[in-house]
Amino acid sequence: MTWSPLSLSAPASSTPTLSESLTVFTVSPWTHGVKEGNGNHTWLSFPNAVDAVTARVDISKAVFAIAITAASMMDFAQQAAALNAAFPFKEFAKWQRHAQALITLESDKFDLVDAVESQQAIAINAVPSISEQSKYAISNAALNEANALTGSDPLASLTAFESRKPSFPAAPILSGGNGWRFYAEADTKNALRINQRDHAYTITAMVVFMGSPAELSYLRELMP
Repeated sequence: MTWSPLSLSAPASSTPTLSESLTVFTVSPWTHGVKEGNGNHTWLSFPNAVDAVTARVDISKAVFAIAITAASMMDFAQQAAALNAAFPFKEFAKWQRHAQALITLESDKFDLVDAVESQQAIAINAVPSISEQSKYAISNAALNEANALTGSDPLASLTAFESRKPSFPAAPILSGGNGWRFYAEADTKNALRINQRDHAYTITAMVVFMGSPAELSYLRELMP
């Protein structure tokens, strides 16, 4: 599969048992050893971001990536805000803050401190939007059990319980988003270069998840 526009969709799979630990890393205009330029005036074109990702991916694993790319800091900050609003994730918020600070750098005299990006592990159900889906599924399962219990037990106390139990929660809204998504299970390094944006997209940041196809299946449903 190649790069394609990102959009969010409510997954059909259940989330309560999601506990897989995925390997995750990022590349951005603020990543040591990856960024282009000097000082506060740094950038990272889409092809060069892809080069940085291909240098770090484990070819034995499937890869799911999310990218934000733009030709200006203003556009980049707006895209990061839109994506973070639809799919809250700390990296998107951090990228927005960095871009917003650079937009007003000359007037604020704000000096960014470069962060050293490192590869780490993250539980898939620790991602905020997926965590909300999990809570929703667990709540519905509990209420379904309560309904079954109320209908089968004749004790009068259950009548009182029936009147007090909460209504079903509303499902978390998953729609919108901004940016690009990528998924591949094999030949990942070549697949990353297919349908990529060109060097005109000078400001690019990517978050990359690595794991087995089964471990990444929920992300693929979430961002089809």
